[in-house]
Amino acid sequence: MQGTHEPIISEDLFLEAQALTKERLRKKRVYKEYLLSRLVKCGVCGSAMTNTFTNKKKRRYYYYKCIKVVKEGREACSLKEVNAEKLESFIFENLERISKDENYIESLVFKTLRISPVSRGFELSPESEKIYSQKIIHVLQRYASDFKKGSQLEKQLVTKRTIEKIILSKESMGVIVSLEDRRDLKLAEGLANRLGRSARGAREGAVPAVRHDFWRKPRRPACKPTFESKTYGEAGSHSTNFLASLRSL
Repeated sequence: MQGTHEPIISEDLFLEAQALTKERLRKKRVYKEYLLSRLVKCGVCGSAMTNTFTNKKKRRYYYYKCIKVVKEGREACSLKEVNAEKLESFIFENLERISKDENYIESLVFKTLRISPVSRGFELSPESEKIYSQKIIHVLQRYASDFKKGSQLEKQLVTKRTIEKIILSKESMGVIVSLEDRRDLKLAEGLANRLGRSARGAREGAVPAVRHDFWRKPRRPACKPTFESKTYGEAGSHSTNFLASLRSL
């Protein structure tokens, strides 16, 4: 039922203001809601981690929170939550740092390809190793470049294109970076063909995946890598996993 008093503002102006308010709220939340949405997994219980926030002293703080904790209470999982802004910055800064360390990536490729089931039984040429390490470097450097200069939507898209999954535990984080990119498939297929011709018993077109684990401990600048390899059936469908300390989060 319409009121009898003359409105202070027109209905059109009111609706326009409401729409603008909703748009501003949406823009404020988009960075926290969507940058790593559906990518973060709990390494303790295996659940997905959802976006949440708390309001303290007139300020809103954003987190990624274990869904098991949301549904069953804080005692359901020991991981609970992690600060979204710190996590996102931590991931980007570490991937950018690694992308600039060509010698580090080449050493990981050298060791990992030699324990891969695909490469077992023959020796890879230096050219093959160089191609593979350069691919990893190229993917990470392009991600860092696109992330820096992109709009918020572009940051979201490039993150989802580059990162397959983020696995959090209480003290560490595994970032699985996809090396499958349509713009890079020719490079990947070339490496797959080289490996496929040489490997004994390897499936056609199989490409080794690389898992790079680095542990960054407080007051110890050196990283201690460990290695694990996997095999995927399609050329270009492989990933690399960067593991880092989360003590600061």
